Amino acid sequence: MKKALKKALFIDRDGTLIVEPPVDMQVDSLAKLEFVPGAISALKVLRGLDFELVMATNQDGLGTDSFPEEDFRIPQEKMLRTLAGEGVLFDDMLIDRTFESDGAPTRKPRTGMFGRYTGGGYDLAASYVVGDRATDILLARNLGARGILFAQETAGRRMLREAGAEEACVLISDSWAEIAEYIRRGERRVVVTRETRETRITVRLDLDGKGFGGKEFGGVSPDRPAAGTGGAPENGADTKNPVDPDADNGPEGNRAGAKNPADGRNNDVWNGNSSSDGRNADNSNCGDGISTGLRFLDHMLAQIAHHGGVALEVEARGDLDIDEHHTMEDVAIVLGEAIDRALGSKAGIGRYGFALPMDDCRALVLLDFGGRIDFEWDAEFRRERVGDVPTEMFRHFFHSLCCAARCNLQIAAKGDNDHHKAEAIFKAFARALRMAVARSGFGYDIPSSKGVL
Repeated sequence: MKKALKKALFIDRDGTLIVEPPVDMQVDSLAKLEFVPGAISALKVLRGLDFELVMATNQDGLGTDSFPEEDFRIPQEKMLRTLAGEGVLFDDMLIDRTFESDGAPTRKPRTGMFGRYTGGGYDLAASYVVGDRATDILLARNLGARGILFAQETAGRRMLREAGAEEACVLISDSWAEIAEYIRRGERRVVVTRETRETRITVRLDLDGKGFGGKEFGGVSPDRPAAGTGGAPENGADTKNPVDPDADNGPEGNRAGAKNPADGRNNDVWNGNSSSDGRNADNSNCGDGISTGLRFLDHMLAQIAHHGGVALEVEARGDLDIDEHHTMEDVAIVLGEAIDRALGSKAGIGRYGFALPMDDCRALVLLDFGGRIDFEWDAEFRRERVGDVPTEMFRHFFHSLCCAARCNLQIAAKGDNDHHKAEAIFKAFARALRMAVARSGFGYDIPSSKGVL
């Protein structure tokens, strides 16, 4: 599996973390040091997420007679000590000392002092720049990151419009609590796409169940262009300032991995769309935003969304003219990977998860997102099919999901009615998922005595 890239939160200092003096714009004494309300609490939340914290600030003429080094150092060190006392440590500090008139390549919004982050080791499209000026949002655009403007909304929109920086900004807010929640919630929202010779699957998942803001599947919000030159990845917060989604590429090792396979099929024209038994991969509307071409599978995935308390959209096209195997397997793989990605570092989750009865049946699902893969199945079906789904595929579906989600999954079910049995399994899995991914408030401890999952 390809190693995940690191992500960063580039945070401005004056006017964003600490109050910027209105006259000389310099925090050059302890008397002038004052934290922006809510900043420390928000940083504690953000410190618990899967980001490196980077302070990035322009300090006009630092080290010159107009701004002596000592005048900067004393309040700076006091600020850092205060933050450290609350468990907030910066992984890096970038300070440009030039004047704006110098036109230095290191001065924001230029990227000269961000060299270690632009070399390919960081996922800048999934990173953020947070600051109180249009230059911070222009920096986000130049880095290919997402910008958050710390400002009152009306004034902020005017500022961005005048600077031509609107397209790089995903949120305008003067509340650090709102900013922290926006970033926190966005990190549990992903779009994953997998494309093979047999299938093309896209899953959009929000573990917090907040929905996708009324946007078309895989599309861009109608009142906002795509951010940056390549579009920003799905971020995941429903706010007054919409975010621009862009599909994430799926797992490595696709079955064939060619867009124009050697047998003449093309992934833009799917044999499964007009299969010999009359099924059409685009005609299934059992669940809002769920369309796999298999109506019973759509019904089961809708159970995961509803009873799991997650927002889920699935678009699948597969070779249903051959059989259901590839479509169900790849939907499970992509859903499992989406769950794994959305969990991130797994900080603060419940980790474990449920048994439930359904009429004549009962289902037990034991789930652990501890990172070790193991799968147990104890359920038998008497019918060959339930609806348009072969019953033999239920086991394979959950086994594939288990491997992709990197979890320990044990499923057992008993009962007389095979429809009820299948539905009880999916509902019990949904409830186990709900328990396991749940977060309580802003708790961000890793649920392991080892300190890492």
